[in-house]
Amino acid sequence: MYIFVTYGIPGWRGVQARGVAIAKYFDKKEVIFWNGYDSDFIKDHGFKCQTIDLSLTDPNKIKIPKETKAIVYADLPTNELFNFSLFISAKKQGIPIVILDQIYRRGQMKEGVYKMFAKYADLFLVNGLDFMKSEESDNVKLIPPLPEYTKNPIAKEVFAKRYNIDINKTWICVSGYYKPALDLAKQALELIPHHKKKYELILTGEKRDKLYRQDNILFMPYQTQEEFLATIDASDIFISKFGFLQILEALALYTPTIIAGQGGYVLKKEILDKNLLDVLRFSDNPNNLAEGIEELSKDKISRQWIIDKLEKYHSSGQYGAKIASELIKKIKRLNSKTKLITHKKLFIVVNEELEKVDEFISDKPGAYILGLIASVSSPGPDLNPVKKPNRELLNLPIAGIISEQKGEILPHTFKEVFILSQRKYDGLLDIIPWYDDWIKRLLDLFKNSDEIYITEKALYLVFNLLRPYNTKIKVIKL
Repeated sequence: MYIFVTYGIPGWRGVQARGVAIAKYFDKKEVIFWNGYDSDFIKDHGFKCQTIDLSLTDPNKIKIPKETKAIVYADLPTNELFNFSLFISAKKQGIPIVILDQIYRRGQMKEGVYKMFAKYADLFLVNGLDFMKSEESDNVKLIPPLPEYTKNPIAKEVFAKRYNIDINKTWICVSGYYKPALDLAKQALELIPHHKKKYELILTGEKRDKLYRQDNILFMPYQTQEEFLATIDASDIFISKFGFLQILEALALYTPTIIAGQGGYVLKKEILDKNLLDVLRFSDNPNNLAEGIEELSKDKISRQWIIDKLEKYHSSGQYGAKIASELIKKIKRLNSKTKLITHKKLFIVVNEELEKVDEFISDKPGAYILGLIASVSSPGPDLNPVKKPNRELLNLPIAGIISEQKGEILPHTFKEVFILSQRKYDGLLDIIPWYDDWIKRLLDLFKNSDEIYITEKALYLVFNLLRPYNTKIKVIKL
């Protein structure tokens, strides 16, 4: 049995669609989806599906069927709390892990989150164009865009005949799945003089049953994925939202692409490989988009330059889902190749040291940071009963203590921080029923640590609790 791990809601089905695209190459009797949120999409495709509560879960309580051949994540396990607990549970049991994601630039697989998952996964499959093959390793494999579609050299002629549109105009396909991008395209066209004589605008993705035309705009009915890709293939220009997999599909068809609108928190123009930046155009307002359309339509040399570049960057077409399924089926149920880190390093710091500790732990995997925000003794060689709060720290936004990994696509942070009031430790009164439990919680961390790194300021606060663990202690300066 293969467990495909997904999640989704109406209008946000990308992760589920990726899982389904690959799962359809398996015998359905061998596949079950563990899906979060809404499972209708998966059930509609005829797969067995168990709807999972994705909240934080004890890995030791997750029951994975003994016959499981592999757990296949349709995106990173850290994107949902339950999914990460499942990852830990599977690693402990030696069940193979497969991770599916996309690759935005060369060098990405050497960055924090990707590097760690590449270390632990038995197979890490990334969607990308051929020029990123350099990112491959023993267990990291590049696969082309997922759909079953082969570029058709006469796609435009076929489309023109079928829909009776002028083959001599510049065709602009706009993905209407994201309404802001669609509205932006309509507004941009209105800014172009005589646009009705020069352009055919093909709108896809809006929910409608029938095809209809309004001047030079062709409103397409619902399309299958193959029909949608055939439309992009036939078009001279494709306008898309900042959806990376859809962009890859268009580039693999050598269709010059303009990205309309802004990306999300992670997916931004700045993270993309320079080769992708060479061939993509970006517009976030109607005027800018109108200029981009005019440039690509008037300047056939520029458009051909992009097509020639794309032909150099990618030659293996699509069918990535089929390739992925073949690679997954080759995995054998053995003990997973890389075990989880078990050596436990605890770092205990106070106040402004929370901002400095990240640099110290950069080469120490598995570090657990325990931070105390508290009033401390006035500076001096000896302890002092006069304790003052760090006022600068109290005014610091949370962003100030979040770990920063410069240049990495995915920022990652885990710190446990206790706030012990602004003055002295009056806040302890608030947890009187829990005080013993809190002390036990700290003692449990100390007891289970293999090494304890602590600053002098922090040692002053917890020295009595640490007495039994003196041999583990290493005092550090930040």
